[in-house]
Amino acid sequence: ALDRLIAKKRDLKQAAMQQLLTGQTRLPGFSGKWNADALGSVIAALDAGVSVNSSEGADGPSDEPAILKTSAVVNGRFLPEQCKRIASRDLARARLSPRADTILISRMNTPDLVGECGYVERDWASLFVPDRLWMTRARADAQLSVRWLAYVLSSPPLKARIAASAT
Repeated sequence: ALDRLIAKKRDLKQAAMQQLLTGQTRLPGFSGKWNADALGSVIAALDAGVSVNSSEGADGPSDEPAILKTSAVVNGRFLPEQCKRIASRDLARARLSPRADTILISRMNTPDLVGECGYVERDWASLFVPDRLWMTRARADAQLSVRWLAYVLSSPPLKARIAASAT
C-alpha cells in the first residue's frame, strides 16, 4: 500500500511539473505570456576548470582543497561531498571554485553523464571545478531563476534532447 501511495505521489508530482513547465498551470503571482529566449541570451559565462591529480585514498569532504568528481552533479543537484583531495604538486593549478547561484554542467560525452547538471547554492572556496565540468553563470540582467533553470536542464525530456544531440 505504501509503494502504491509513493508511486501515486510521484505521478502527481510529475504531472504538476509538466503542467508548470508547459505553461498550462501558473503559480500564484505569475501571469502573462512566457518569454521564449535562447539559452545563450541569459548565460554570462561558461567556465571550465582544469585537470589536476588527486591524492591516493583521499576521497570525500575535507577542509583541504579538493577537486570535484563528475558524479558531483546529478538530476539538478550539486553533491559537494563527491570530491577528491588535490595532490600537493597540483594545488597551484586549481583555480575555479563553485560559486553561489551557478549551475555545474557535465561535459562528459557518455550517455549517462552528458549534460548532467547541479545547482550550486553557496560558494565553496576549498572545492575546485575539474576540466570535465563547466560552471555556468547567468547574466546579471537576466530575469531568470538559476535554480529553476537547473531543474529544467535536468528534466528527462531535455536530458534526452541533450544526449541525442551530443557529438
